[in-house]
Amino acid sequence: MFGLMIQLDGSDHDWFEGRGPRCTLLVFIDDATSQIVHLEFVKREAVHALMTATERYIPLNGIPVAFMLTMDQYFMSILIIRNMIS
Repeated sequence: MFGLMIQLDGSDHDWFEGRGPRCTLLVFIDDATSQIVHLEFVKREAVHALMTATERYIPLNGIPVAFMLTMDQYFMSILIIRNMIS
């Protein structure tokens, strides 16, 4: 079902071909449909940038059951992390 699980991924690249600073494109992808639902440029893929982008995603798209992301070669589910800290 659309919107239940959202994958987050970041791609570090010289997106502006030397006309701007190197940055990371954060992509929010619906797991069921592979549809891109949110894009955002950030300085680098870090926890603060991911949380800030998620704060902008939620008012537009709602809260999914889970976010899944890869960061520094680790696969994490924010649903699991949320349960660990509560």
